[in-house]
Amino acid sequence: MMYYQQGDVLLFIEKELPKRKRQYLNTNIIQHGEATGHAHRIHSEEFKIYDISISDWKDDETEKWIDLYQGGTISHEEHKSIELPKGIYRIGIVREYDHFKEETRKVID
Repeated sequence: MMYYQQGDVLLFIEKELPKRKRQYLNTNIIQHGEATGHAHRIHSEEFKIYDISISDWKDDETEKWIDLYQGGTISHEEHKSIELPKGIYRIGIVREYDHFKEETRKVID
């Protein structure tokens, strides 16, 4: 699976948007940093960011997706900018496993 990574944000290249309930988000922010308050932002002439339900029966569990109609850039105050080709991207967060607590948690940026 092909993906890009900027800090704790993963952008997985996908073939198409899922055919599930979606909500258009009128923003260019992909993910807010929990520790610093900085944000991962997409910069492009034409794109849409969606919250898409990850199940057919629970509306409160969603993933962010980007439909990038042209190439663009993802930026963050503490990371090098990344050039992205046009395409569809599913947004993920890097996770780490704590062997002592036997649990997985999101990496905090």
